[in-house]
Amino acid sequence: MSAAMAKKLSVVDGDRVKVQVGDASISIPVAVTYGHADDSVTVYVGQGRQFKGSVCEGIGVDVRPIRKGAGWDLTSGSVTKGDGAVTLAITQGHFYTEHRPLIREQTISEYREDPGYARDLVVPLEEKKDITNIYGEQMPWDYSKGHKWGMTIDLTTCTGCSACLTACIAENNVVVVGAEGVAKSREMHWIRLDRYIAGIKGVPDQSEDDVHVAIMPMLCQHCENAPCEQVCPVAATTHSPEGINEMTYNRCIGTKYCGNNCPFKVRRFNFFHYTKEIPETLKLQLNPDVTVRSRGVMEKCTFCVQRV
Repeated sequence: MSAAMAKKLSVVDGDRVKVQVGDASISIPVAVTYGHADDSVTVYVGQGRQFKGSVCEGIGVDVRPIRKGAGWDLTSGSVTKGDGAVTLAITQGHFYTEHRPLIREQTISEYREDPGYARDLVVPLEEKKDITNIYGEQMPWDYSKGHKWGMTIDLTTCTGCSACLTACIAENNVVVVGAEGVAKSREMHWIRLDRYIAGIKGVPDQSEDDVHVAIMPMLCQHCENAPCEQVCPVAATTHSPEGINEMTYNRCIGTKYCGNNCPFKVRRFNFFHYTKEIPETLKLQLNPDVTVRSRGVMEKCTFCVQRV
């Protein structure tokens, strides 16, 4: 629901509300979403399965009782504050940028008037010429020599569908830690999809008509002079001669220094041996070309150097 409707009902993320249609009702937690239409709610189907199982039993809420074959749009009903609350498993902490240029946006007409707008928000070009890294070398990295890795993300076409995230999990044997692990900030996704509110000055206000969402996929940037490499005491994360920020899993001792030093927060620490109990038949779904990691090591995007 929208922030305005949540304020009207005096609820926040995780608080339960009662959605009633006719004589049927469900109790479901709230997720406040900027840009959502006021005085309406979006309810997701496909959860609350009734059959027994180790994965889905007791997960979510079955919303079929309020549908009654009415299709996908219900124009009658009521939403009231309910009892209790749950902890929502959300991987992103906040959704606006506090005036920081995390995402730079321009229309085509704005770009034609000021092509350097997005670049100059970070560091003006004339100042960038004098920047050096801690080794005293001039930046940026000279890509005219050696390898040029081809994995890029075009932010002008990305819709935030999360298909890349799903593919990354499947191809790289990334474990799914579940809602309990995510709630403890232990998600393992090597790619995350950040959503930010754009087009608003200051704190988002649902009264604005120009609210829209900007999507920014975030993964390891393979920094030319990576801060993670400088703090690892056992050289588990190093820079390859081909310009890739590598992780040597069987050398990592789990100090997590690299994760603390990562400005993009894209490193994931494997807290548990999630693959220990996988049945032999399910092990066939793992990618044999990618290491199956055990607990106690740091994981991250590999830039898909195997070009999957």
